[in-house]
Amino acid sequence: MKTINKTILALTLLMLTSNIFAQQKTWTTPPKKWNMTTSTPSSTSLPGGASAYSVANGAYAEDGSLLFYVQDNEIRDDAGDIAGYLPNYQTSSDCESALSIIDAEIAIVPIPGACKSFYVIYGLHGHMSPSKLFYIEVDCSSGSPVITFDETVYVNCFEDYVPSDQPFLIENHGGTVNVAFAVSKVYTGSGASAERFLFSVGAYGISRSIISSSGISSGTLTTNTTLGLTASFDFEGIEAEISWGSNYFAWSSANGKVFTIEINPTTGIYVNPSTETYSISGAKGIEFSNSTGNPYLYVAAASDLKRINTSNQTYSSFSWGGSNDLSNTFLEYGKNGRIYGVSPIYSGSTLTGSKLIPIVSTSVLTGITADIDSRYVSNSSSIYGIFTLPDQIDGEDYTYFNGLPKVTLTNFTLNSNIVSDVCDNGTDKYCQNAAITFNATYSGGTPSEYNLMIQAYSSNTCSPTQLTGAGYINYQSGWQSGVLTNGTDLRTLPDGNSLNLGNITGTVKITYSIKDACGTESTYARYIDIYDPVPLSIDLGIKTPSGWTTPSHSIGSPVNVGTASLAYRVDGSTGTLSQLTVLIEEVDNTGAFIQTIYNKTINTTSFSLYDDVNLNTLCVGSAVWGFNPGFGGCTGGYTGYFSYTNGQESYQNYYKITVTLSNLCGTSSDWSYFYVSSQGNSPVNPNVTERKQQEVMEQENNSLNIYPNPVTNQLTIEFNQSTDDAVEISLTDVLGKQTRVLMPSTNVKKGNFNQTFDVSNLPAGMYSYQIKTSNTIQTGMISKN
Repeated sequence: MKTINKTILALTLLMLTSNIFAQQKTWTTPPKKWNMTTSTPSSTSLPGGASAYSVANGAYAEDGSLLFYVQDNEIRDDAGDIAGYLPNYQTSSDCESALSIIDAEIAIVPIPGACKSFYVIYGLHGHMSPSKLFYIEVDCSSGSPVITFDETVYVNCFEDYVPSDQPFLIENHGGTVNVAFAVSKVYTGSGASAERFLFSVGAYGISRSIISSSGISSGTLTTNTTLGLTASFDFEGIEAEISWGSNYFAWSSANGKVFTIEINPTTGIYVNPSTETYSISGAKGIEFSNSTGNPYLYVAAASDLKRINTSNQTYSSFSWGGSNDLSNTFLEYGKNGRIYGVSPIYSGSTLTGSKLIPIVSTSVLTGITADIDSRYVSNSSSIYGIFTLPDQIDGEDYTYFNGLPKVTLTNFTLNSNIVSDVCDNGTDKYCQNAAITFNATYSGGTPSEYNLMIQAYSSNTCSPTQLTGAGYINYQSGWQSGVLTNGTDLRTLPDGNSLNLGNITGTVKITYSIKDACGTESTYARYIDIYDPVPLSIDLGIKTPSGWTTPSHSIGSPVNVGTASLAYRVDGSTGTLSQLTVLIEEVDNTGAFIQTIYNKTINTTSFSLYDDVNLNTLCVGSAVWGFNPGFGGCTGGYTGYFSYTNGQESYQNYYKITVTLSNLCGTSSDWSYFYVSSQGNSPVNPNVTERKQQEVMEQENNSLNIYPNPVTNQLTIEFNQSTDDAVEISLTDVLGKQTRVLMPSTNVKKGNFNQTFDVSNLPAGMYSYQIKTSNTIQTGMISKN
């Protein structure tokens, strides 16, 4: 074997490909190529192509660029220059014995386990010799086509021995003067183990070979006797097809007949008995519909079109339409869902033009001026003068026509969270002092290379711009082998100026790109904010009848408080505040837990609002005290304040209060035991309490009603607005990141507020709602189904 630059790599191909991606995007019909993705195909020039030919086909990259094409026996590169030839086959040392006349079909098949490398399958016959089937290999992985032949032999031509490249012979395939053949989708395996069927019509039956990474095997014959066919002309094939489900094989013959057989889609073995014969005068081109079960088989006949129903073995006829003539054409299924044939236009015996005629169901649509002259010109063949079309692997995913899998980047996460898009929900915040853990997921396999960039950008806008220069991070890994290791802390990746996500702040863009083994690139980019808040330090005070005191962590010496005046304060705390959580638990005199009295988190940035928070202003549930309505408007699912009637229920009880201050990057917490040892002590009157305490109470006292909860699609928020004020409503996820602004800051009149918001596209989970006014913040939890 003589091999030129052949590389074998690993691949994964699915056996069944979605019809959405099936069929060639581009048809090669020199001197044009056709975009078959639109309802009306359009053509552009094909470099180097002749105006007339007998058979052609081409291979294209994922981006639509030409890799190479074959026109008759010429192999042309992407510039249209001749890169080589489909070699003749020498049957002896005499060059006159060569099989040198090309048959009417050329198939191009990806080599399993290789990138941009293909088998080119074709038939040859001689003036007095029957057809045989052959293949060569064409490798475009390095650019220009590199051709691999079986061997080089020396033949005697005019008394001079000259070298001649020999194609690979596919044993046990051959016809009289034309080999009608078809190739299936991958039916088993993946990567280098992927395999396809090759079926052909031969002189003595149907041959089946396996196409694999090691080549194409010798054919296994299903004899004419097994098939129940005895006439030799039954096997003088014109066009052959394998159905999209790889469960039918069909061919038209030179004696005006069409045959279908059923095959096992996983073994290719003939299902006996299943041969069906249809006598159709002048049958030439055939093509299956895209059903993977029992498809229709379309036939271009002498005077009309036929549609065979494989489920009941009947057929119907319908007209070519108008002045069209589809009596002498192959048929092919377009990516746009239409079957096409070529209708010629003659002036006398001179071809002056042609049209591509689309067929949908049993209708023929308006043709497209094509000027295709693909008449097969071998006058030694029974199909002389037929218009050929590019042979396709029906149902094949031509969007990525390689023997290697297309690997794509699905997404990446930071700290296990999918980062929101900058224009969707704002920029996610991450802490300078905490790990920023990267994990990526891929589909189709493992990438071959990656590139990571971390770059400073302008603040959260929908049109951010990169910031460059001193003090702005600009990390670029460049293309590296493999993938960025999952679990990498992005703070450990410094740029050339030692800047990293652990020592900078502001908005950065993280761009992660990968390439698969064929060089196809996939990219995912997101913006985040690096946050460096002032660390929190809590200063918790507990109020007694005689004034403020420090917390007690000993149940043996709790802070003694009064029923009416018991309170806490944190206004002396420092740091960047985002949330405040208050937990009050009833305990016994040993500190053992009895029940939770109150547990609530409020989004706030102000310590000063919490300079004297009386516990009797805190709304608790009926499960704590039973039906104790307290005073004022303690509603929204609650039926009593912390202790009914200024401490009536709290007297002589032990409690533990825990106050936690938090921001995105940390918390600070303190707690205290207290014992309610006295009654009275300046009863709380909500009409005369301090302004800031009243503001905290108002957060819980405005008849808030949010429903349904859990919510699926529409969330209704209703509350009583005590004064004219600006109101903003937003949702925050469990990590404290703003997820959705339901209502930007909007002036709301005094009175009842009722509005419904669409949250149908919000991911399922738990969310905190925030209802902000100029001096209050209300918060609570909702569940999204």
